Amino acid sequence: MLPPIVNDQPDTTQPLNTWDIWRSFDTATGCEENRDFKAKQMRETFKKNAVAAEKWATIFGVDSKCIGTDDPRLKDK
Repeated sequence: MLPPIVNDQPDTTQPLNTWDIWRSFDTATGCEENRDFKAKQMRETFKKNAVAAEKWATIFGVDSKCIGTDDPRLKDK
């Protein structure tokens, strides 16, 4: 899941039920591996712009979360 972007920055303080489902995976391992892959991919995609590269690598690789579909934090409050 990806955090909402507020003022051009990821806002990881928002409740998970406001985050975007980016992809679904059959296993937590698959999700974690994809986070690492996406971070590397963002650095490569934006290699001519170091600031953008790190921003998107951080959003996909650090700020994103792998959670189960039954996680209670996804329920509306």
